[in-house]
Amino acid sequence: MERTSPITELKNVGEQRAKKLQRMGIETIGDLLEHYPRDYKDRSRLTKIADLSETDENTFLARVKGEGQTGRRGRLTFTRLQVFDDTDEITLLWYNQPYMKTALKSGEVYLFTGRMQKKYNRREIVSPEYESIKDNFAGGRIVPVYPSVDGISQKMLRSYLEEALKQVSGTLTEELPLWIRKKYHLAEKNFAQTNIHFPRTEEAFYDARRRLVFEEFFLLQTALFSLREELLGRGSGIVMEHPEAIDEFQKSLPFSMTNAQKKVLSEIAADMTSGKIMSRLVQGDVGSGKTAVAMAAAYWAIQNGYQAVLMAPTEVLAEQHGKSFTELFAPLGIEVALLTGSMKAKEKREALAKIADGTAQMIVGTHAVIQKGVEYHKIGLVITDEQHRFGVRQRSMLAEKGENPHVLVMTATPIPRTLALILYGDLDISIIDELPP
Repeated sequence: MERTSPITELKNVGEQRAKKLQRMGIETIGDLLEHYPRDYKDRSRLTKIADLSETDENTFLARVKGEGQTGRRGRLTFTRLQVFDDTDEITLLWYNQPYMKTALKSGEVYLFTGRMQKKYNRREIVSPEYESIKDNFAGGRIVPVYPSVDGISQKMLRSYLEEALKQVSGTLTEELPLWIRKKYHLAEKNFAQTNIHFPRTEEAFYDARRRLVFEEFFLLQTALFSLREELLGRGSGIVMEHPEAIDEFQKSLPFSMTNAQKKVLSEIAADMTSGKIMSRLVQGDVGSGKTAVAMAAAYWAIQNGYQAVLMAPTEVLAEQHGKSFTELFAPLGIEVALLTGSMKAKEKREALAKIADGTAQMIVGTHAVIQKGVEYHKIGLVITDEQHRFGVRQRSMLAEKGENPHVLVMTATPIPRTLALILYGDLDISIIDELPP
């Protein structure tokens, strides 16, 4: 059995159960192995029946006493079973599960888990979880709790995982180079995969988790760097001339830019004159002046004969940006076009015509700017406002509307630099760390 094997190759997974597992995104053995627990229950500490608690969940070993008794309470049927250890005995109770009368064998020992309650001067546990105890039983264990759907119990999921891990034991491919594992003291893959599901100890769980978290970030980062190399390999970027246009634009502003804004602008200018395609994230708090920086870059691209386009996540934001750009660009002789999904047909036709023939030099809109039918005259700069995280794909779709345009991404989300490298690994990062007075 391999990671790519269909889930139906597992014992007791028929067509109906396979459909329910698919609802959880589990179609292969690999999907099942990566269906990680959302919580754990520590059942490694065993309690005697005489010491069972009403306030906590208890795990205890007990032997079945005789056969289960069935009865009825109104519409409910019940099955009652007595179990005992060397300190006391207790009643186990199941409702509408008549098969429990014979499910547990008289004289056999089982590991039970449940919450005790006192009723009519009788101690009982309703619907306890249980598992058969073999001769080599060495104590309780830490038990995983999984995200699930109706019809797939925790017990089923655990049994499927146990079987899958047994089948692939020792065969899981190691994605991380040995030198990285040694450098960061990371557990081996097969150990990690087993102990994330069924940790032998608390320490084994943390070792497994650390290894799998590291691997996930490592693979994501590698993929993003690979994507970045691919983007850089698409060809030469547009070399923008007349950098003095940035100073001209700053003079037209009704305020002075902060040193942090000027620093980021110099980084953008270096990118846009380098001959490579700029892919830069500008991060800064609300009010730090990211939009003014984007405007300066857009003005510069327009002075070089190119169009600039800004994509915002909502119509409200697109309209706000459209108004801001128009107020500053119109007096400078630059026409701004707004493009959103809710525009009337006539307005949209007019906007599309101006975008296609180059009359509109600055285009502001929602995701409508990347839809089919939107033709640009000559895009030089693509700006996205990441307020709800446009993905790499959406940024790429917008960039593909032109021939290797520069890409600028704005975000107000305060992201630690290390995390930003993971979320935006395909971008260089600039930070506006100063607010205007």
